[in-house]
Order: sequence, then structure tokens, then C-alpha cells
Amino acid sequence: MCKEVTGETLSVCDSCLYDLSVISKYGGGNAFAFGSGRDFSLPGGAHQPNEYIECDKLVEYTKVIAAYVLKILG
Repeated sequence: MCKEVTGETLSVCDSCLYDLSVISKYGGGNAFAFGSGRDFSLPGGAHQPNEYIECDKLVEYTKVIAAYVLKILG
């Protein structure tokens, strides 16, 4: 779905500090999450005091998620 919306291939990854386990526990098995989009060790990375996500990336991620939901709902 990512390639259809953005033209780029989605990079799937995981981490031991990922929050999806908490979301899944309380939100059910149909939950998903996306993080800050940068490595934990970089400034502004996940779980850093200055964690952030760039607005254009947030919009892009949201479009991919919306396209996926629309595809699933038919």
C-alpha cells in the first residue's frame, strides 16, 4: 500500500522499546503504530527528550494508513 501512495517501498522494522505491545494489549489485535521515523540513537529519535516527527512524514504516513483502511473496508 505504501508504494501505491508514496511511490516508495515501506521499510518494516521493530525495536525492543516499541510501544505497539502496549497499544495491542489495550487496543486489541487490530492495532498498529508508527514512531518518530528515526533511529533511537539519533537526536530527535524515538524515546529521546527531543523526540519529533517531521510534518511531511506524518502526513505521508497518515495517507498510507487511510489508503489501507479504505482498501480493507472496500
